[in-house]
Amino acid sequence: MASKRRKCRHCGAVGVSRPRGLCGVCYYIPSIRRVYPQMQRQDHEGYRVPQKMPVPTCVLPGPAKIAVLADRYERGELLHHPRDARHREE
Repeated sequence: MASKRRKCRHCGAVGVSRPRGLCGVCYYIPSIRRVYPQMQRQDHEGYRVPQKMPVPTCVLPGPAKIAVLADRYERGELLHHPRDARHREE
């Protein structure tokens, strides 16, 4: 069974290789790129999920961090922040 490759949202060429569902040619034309906003992640029912940057947390990985991640998910935020606390390498 052949795999289905996505087509460019603008020109219909097979082989989406850039963000926004565009092929490489269409993506690098600014007037075309402006027409297609960045696509948002979709949940399992097909609804668009907003992606907001969360506030960094000082909670180290463990049960408390899982609770923080669950709260972020409920608020529709990204699960991880680049400045979240991490285990220290000693």
